[in-house]
Amino acid sequence: MLCVTGAEKSATSLCERLRRHSTAALQEVRLDLLDDELRLEHLPKDASPLILTCRTVREGGHYRGTEVDRIAALAHAVERVRPGWVDIEACVGPRVIGDFLRRAHEVGTKVILSHHVFDSGGSSRVGTLLASMAQHKADAIKLAIKIDDAAELEPLLHAGTAARAPVILIGMGPAGLLSRALYPRFGSAWTYVASETDNTTAPGQISAAQAKAWRLPPAADAELYVLLGGQQVLGSPGPNVYNALFNARGINACYLPVVTSRPRATLRLLGKLGLRGASITMPLKRQVISMADRVSTQARTVGAANTLVVEKSGHMHALLTDGDGAVAAIEKEGVKVKGKRAILLGAGATTAAIAASLVARGAAVTILARDAMKAKTLGDPIGASSGDLSELRSTPFDILIQTTPVGANDPTATLVPEPTLLAYKIVLDVVLGETKLLADTRANGGVAILGRAMWSQQGRLQLKAWLGIDITAELLERDP
Repeated sequence: MLCVTGAEKSATSLCERLRRHSTAALQEVRLDLLDDELRLEHLPKDASPLILTCRTVREGGHYRGTEVDRIAALAHAVERVRPGWVDIEACVGPRVIGDFLRRAHEVGTKVILSHHVFDSGGSSRVGTLLASMAQHKADAIKLAIKIDDAAELEPLLHAGTAARAPVILIGMGPAGLLSRALYPRFGSAWTYVASETDNTTAPGQISAAQAKAWRLPPAADAELYVLLGGQQVLGSPGPNVYNALFNARGINACYLPVVTSRPRATLRLLGKLGLRGASITMPLKRQVISMADRVSTQARTVGAANTLVVEKSGHMHALLTDGDGAVAAIEKEGVKVKGKRAILLGAGATTAAIAASLVARGAAVTILARDAMKAKTLGDPIGASSGDLSELRSTPFDILIQTTPVGANDPTATLVPEPTLLAYKIVLDVVLGETKLLADTRANGGVAILGRAMWSQQGRLQLKAWLGIDITAELLERDP
């Protein structure tokens, strides 16, 4: 069950939202955010069942009056509106909670007892907090905890699945997304989604449109696939593209971004949530190798993996599809890499993966990086030459592949200061969007290959490993 919420400041815009989402199972009204009074006659007659909330500042809200006035205003609204639910914070104390429960129940309104923790490390206190709140015998308990890493969600999962009373457990912030997207698996009765992307009421809250695109909540038996990495996973096209594909093909699965720097603990959590496969991005590609039960030959040679296949037994198989994806993106342009001279800029796991695939197909590869020793460490085991970036001017090449994040956030940044070096060359930039490097390539008559092309090719291979399906890369290049 999804509860649509929003940060409307006027009763008019609130009522418009209530009408727009009238088919939602629940809708929350945030009285603390309204600049004008909500009158009973304002509410649309066909609105969804409501949750009335008047959140204090200390709990993440905006009500700045006295506590006495806030509780009185909320109680008055309950008596006038008679909503399905009302939310009151545990911090108001036992006497107020008891009185509020009695008054709400007299008019047929159920009570959510809530608590919000904005300090880091709050997930370690989940069990204690829930036990304390359960003593008040509210109709439901809502506990929202700031989450800095997805690994911190495990106490919420344990507490939710063990809870006897209805609970709503939320990991706030981007790293807490699993608790929102997979809320039934966390034992939650519902979760909150914003009416619009720019109308959120809490950190990490997803929109109703996003929830629909990702088909949330997934079926209880839906297979879980994830994109594991740092904050950059939130900007990946993967969740939208993969979930649209699953929907179109009738595949009972979902694909979600997971922010973590603790892959071992997070994979343990994901295993409990039904994980069947994972895409691995930086900075975790090297770390996951030691966690896999089986490792492909290429992944072992490179010392990194970007794909995990989780068998029904729980055993994990680590694979590498980046390199073959890059080669496929280049050869799609009608260029065979065999016999070609290729320069790779960078010295990370993606660099090593692409270099290994190029060498295996007969290309002469040179790795250039700011740190020449790192480039040599990557190149020597796979038979690639190496050097520092200053050697770009003097090293002949047919293909240039840029494997660093340069250009991702700064449209003027490039590792190739002399655009004429790119004249009539094949250039692939692994950054997903347009970059100065690609623009300079086109301006000098070269062939510019977007990182999205490589991403789609490696994704095609990834989906084959997970699901055994054959699709074209073009299908993944189109945004749903």
